[in-house]
Amino acid sequence: IGGTGNGKTTLLQYQIVQDMQSGKGVAIVDPHGDMAETLLRHVPPERINDVVYFNPDDLEYPIGLNLLELTPGLTGNELLREKDIITESVISVFRKIFSEEDTGGHRIEYVLRNTIQTALTVEDATLFTVFDLLNDTKYRKSIIKTLEDKNLINFWKNELGKAGDMQKVKMAAGITSKIGRFLFSASARQILEQPKSTVDFDEIINSGKILICNFSKGLIGEDTSELFGITILAKLQLASLRRARIAQKERRHFYLYVDEFQNFATASFVQMLSEARKYKMFMVMAEQSTSQQKDQQMVSIILANVGTVICFRTGNPQDEKLLLPLFSPYIEPGEISNLPAFNFYAKLSALNAQEPLSGQTLLLEDKGSEEVRDTAIEHSRMTFAKKQEQKVVESPVVKKEPKKPVVTAKAETAMIDS
Repeated sequence: IGGTGNGKTTLLQYQIVQDMQSGKGVAIVDPHGDMAETLLRHVPPERINDVVYFNPDDLEYPIGLNLLELTPGLTGNELLREKDIITESVISVFRKIFSEEDTGGHRIEYVLRNTIQTALTVEDATLFTVFDLLNDTKYRKSIIKTLEDKNLINFWKNELGKAGDMQKVKMAAGITSKIGRFLFSASARQILEQPKSTVDFDEIINSGKILICNFSKGLIGEDTSELFGITILAKLQLASLRRARIAQKERRHFYLYVDEFQNFATASFVQMLSEARKYKMFMVMAEQSTSQQKDQQMVSIILANVGTVICFRTGNPQDEKLLLPLFSPYIEPGEISNLPAFNFYAKLSALNAQEPLSGQTLLLEDKGSEEVRDTAIEHSRMTFAKKQEQKVVESPVVKKEPKKPVVTAKAETAMIDS
């Protein structure tokens, strides 16, 4: 933790470069883009083929990332658990977008949850299937007829179906307007509309690849950056949970680095921190200030589950008040807020009393190789992306024939009005 310009990102870069040089599997989520570019230049030449570079601003070679994609072959409780995690991850994105002042925000979230669960019964569903279900009456009716889940049938028939016209329109518009932000974004649409993800996150973790995510807010926008960041964390979370099928001794260590973690923190992912160690996923989270976390309970959960706290100078008194007990009695009040730039205190075991360390970070002296950067990007494009054909871009209004439902048994239910 530390304010801008105090050495936090520099320390992350040193750690990541060291991990890459040691042959470790790493994933980096960068909401600014500068660190991603630096790391590409420092990839060891012998590991170029391990690089998966995710840059949504690369419109010519978009990676496919389906938020609603289910792992093939799952059944029973495993399938239900994956559906719940996917649903929660998508809702978490929109929970950040929904204004707390929006009238009926909780009701809109309830509609979104049921619509996502309905979309997950459709073959090759994407985020835009949710848009279709709320925006296209004919398509919606064709899917409702196939539902087997009594709760979903009741939602469409008796809850949303019996709502007043104005109430129905208001709730649907509250969701479609948010999804529409991504539907009308060239970078987001090309990535999210692909029914099959082109990146295998199980393979990334289990074979120790290097995933570098350049989610520059300046290039793709804040909402889109948050969308992809939260989605990547959810995908990695699912992949780590599936390691339960692998013997512990065969689980390869994997290291996840997230800069500006407050932009991507969800309750589901933070709760997973306590389970991460047994699945051999180790996380490094960087923030400018704990006050940036809207849910302060998340801060408590994070601090209760981390093994090391590294603190640079912070300009927020709330940070020092929260962090000082971790370093007590070795550090006096005012010492954290007055640290020189690039200096830090480190507590190697956040919950055990021991004397903290102090240190100083230095800038990377080696500028890296532009040739390595270019080769890594090109290999990633050819391996994990799908070349976008040159064509006239039409208005992205979703009008398509209903997809084939996953379930075949039909249930008697009434349709909601248009």
